[in-house]
Amino acid sequence: MCEGTADHRKQSIESSSYLERVFREVIPAMGESVTIYGWSLSDQDQHIVEQITRNPPQRVAISVRGGSQAFAQQAEEIMHRAGVDQVDFYDSESLGCWNNPTEALQED
Repeated sequence: MCEGTADHRKQSIESSSYLERVFREVIPAMGESVTIYGWSLSDQDQHIVEQITRNPPQRVAISVRGGSQAFAQQAEEIMHRAGVDQVDFYDSESLGCWNNPTEALQED
């Protein structure tokens, strides 16, 4: 579901009971704080933003790769329009992130 038009993405969601349940039930009930990792927030993903708008979290943390200021500004505007009060950013390549465990975690 990482590629394709908005219609293709919606069709993928509708053809999978798992994705459809996440889209219709989980996203609108995410809670107070959400972390977004590896999502471009592109126009093709507007349907997901619309679901977030139904019950926006208070805080969203968004990964930024390579320090893209333009992406950060765009993402912050999108999240504020969706009703999110606080938008924070973190470097997706920093230690401790999803695919960059800290040394302490690697030793365990």
